[in-house]
Amino acid sequence: MDTNLGAIVDTNETDESLLALFQQRTIEYDLVRYEKALNALEDGTCKEHLQFYIERLSEGTDWALKMYDSSAKEIDGYLSGSRYEFGNFDECIATEYRPSFTQDQHPLFIGDLSEPLFKGQYCLADITHKSIQSLPQSITTKRSYKERARQNTTIHWGICIPSSCSYQDVEKFVATMLDIKDRFNVSLNENLCYVDKKINPTTLDITYACIILGFLLITTLATVFHVCCLESSKNDKIDNLSILEEVIVSFSVMNNLRKIFTCKQTNPHNLNFIGGIRTIAMLLVISGHSLLFTMFGPITNQDFRSVALKQYRYVIFSNSLVLVETFLLMSGVLMAFMLLIELDKRNGRINFIFIYIGRYIRLTPAFIIVIGFYCTWMIYMGDGPLWTMRMSLERERCLQSWWADILYINNYVNTDYLCMFQSWYLAVDTQLFIIAPFIIYPLWKWKQFGRILLGISIVVTLLIPFIIQYVQDYDPTLMEFASEHPDLQYNYYFMTAYIKTHMRASSYFLGLLLGYLLYVLQKSKFSFNKYMVISGWTVAILAGVSSLCSITYLYETEDRIHPLAGAFYNVGHKILWNIGIGWIIVACITKNGGLCYKIISWSIFQPLGKLTYCAYLVNGLVIIYGSAVTREQIPLNVYEAACRCIAHVMVSFIGALILCVLFESPIHGVERILLRSGRRKESSNTTTETKVGDA
Repeated sequence: MDTNLGAIVDTNETDESLLALFQQRTIEYDLVRYEKALNALEDGTCKEHLQFYIERLSEGTDWALKMYDSSAKEIDGYLSGSRYEFGNFDECIATEYRPSFTQDQHPLFIGDLSEPLFKGQYCLADITHKSIQSLPQSITTKRSYKERARQNTTIHWGICIPSSCSYQDVEKFVATMLDIKDRFNVSLNENLCYVDKKINPTTLDITYACIILGFLLITTLATVFHVCCLESSKNDKIDNLSILEEVIVSFSVMNNLRKIFTCKQTNPHNLNFIGGIRTIAMLLVISGHSLLFTMFGPITNQDFRSVALKQYRYVIFSNSLVLVETFLLMSGVLMAFMLLIELDKRNGRINFIFIYIGRYIRLTPAFIIVIGFYCTWMIYMGDGPLWTMRMSLERERCLQSWWADILYINNYVNTDYLCMFQSWYLAVDTQLFIIAPFIIYPLWKWKQFGRILLGISIVVTLLIPFIIQYVQDYDPTLMEFASEHPDLQYNYYFMTAYIKTHMRASSYFLGLLLGYLLYVLQKSKFSFNKYMVISGWTVAILAGVSSLCSITYLYETEDRIHPLAGAFYNVGHKILWNIGIGWIIVACITKNGGLCYKIISWSIFQPLGKLTYCAYLVNGLVIIYGSAVTREQIPLNVYEAACRCIAHVMVSFIGALILCVLFESPIHGVERILLRSGRRKESSNTTTETKVGDA
């Protein structure tokens, strides 16, 4: 083929000429490879368009140069861990070829001249050496930690190709162009190729949009009613309104913002600090999620990850998943403590069915809204080299298992399609919430029997994970290695052990024990002396720090630890963490918290604490979105990691505020009104709400 490369060289010393001089050297070489790869394809539209593209590229046509310019050229930094050669995604999908002739000039042309003949299609091919076998994680997780810590060798290669080509065509083209068919496998699927298309909403998309618009309309009208009819007449106190007016005001943005940002200065049970613990733990959990997705995403220096996982200064993030035990412990504490107080107030007459229904009503509406977004409009909200692969997978999972999520059984049922990677917690907490009254009521009614029952329950919930861990020889805790899939739902331990209630129940039942002890202490008006307080803080700090830092030993160990040691670690590090958090709760309730109490009871934590449930729902979407729109590799360092964590935390809480104001708070308000109208005023105020956002 005749190559007229001189046509693209500008004699002026401009950016364009420098680019052209570079392209002259690279295009000359790549044109030979492109022509060779073209011959490997079967005759058809794809081959014709590729032939046309190659011809125009040799002539220096603008759109062909853009397609070529947006494709990856060579591998940089492979030895330091660089595995993604993205090219330029945006340049590729913005490129299109429109015929310059008219229908009159070429009457035999079949097609719509108002539309481009083809567009730039961006594909990200996976290139893997044939000697590397893809094994199930049930096998790979049994390998030594040293083997699993080795860098992933798969190269992700971006190429811009005409939109008429299928992903099978692209596979053949890339393999032949790079001349690697004998040694490497090139794999693609339809989700790894992206073409800019118009949005075609489905019936489900339109239905969801109508529901959201309906809520927005209701909240707008309710806010106008609140401002114009009530504020103007100085009659906006709930006690002076009819039930209908109260229901309307429940949807008012002004009313809901006021509820969120109103800080109560006193609490009859000295629980002002709970919002602080909840908020700090949530900030660290979201940061941990963010860092996890960042570290196992497209980074240029995988060595940073392997080094950071072994250093104590990063344990708050590398072992952030242990912080989830904080929420399980607090849920158990508040469930036992407040339910026992309510049983005293009502002399044991509590309808637990209404408690279950009330909790479901409080948790589920906001949850459904987020799940609905995953199932519908989320996939239209962005683009990127990894967008279709990650977002279509999330959408498919939610379409397959939304029903298991809202029934809170998704950690056991349909787990291959777990919708929202963090939603397992809600299932675990709800299942334990259902069990808890069968332990707490006997503690109140038949104290001796109740104590024995609680003791047996704690022993059983500690023995079950210990035995399973020893027999199955799982990882001692959730560990991530460079050679394994970055998606948590491909992690063998995560899917078979981490999300299961029987493996996580011990923290909740220890919380029930602590809640019962606090109830007894308050009734007896017991007070700690100085030496008990000092001893308590010493043990708590040592236990908490030991639990948090212990994971560095696992990453430093080259061989797998003995199954018995793994079983002790799996159970022991959770107990140590619960001892640390448990003492903070005891010390603060008994007014021995000192500086710690002053910090975590800071008034700013009260509104943030009310948003933690919605932040937990939203943070997965924020982090996956950030991962899916990635267009280039980043050099990961402390500054970059901190910026990403802070950004994800802020966006998560902003999203949580919107979700809470528009959906969670209004439904919660209506629920309280209905309970109060049914002469159950105290039931509406019970704090046995042990969801993430309230416990």
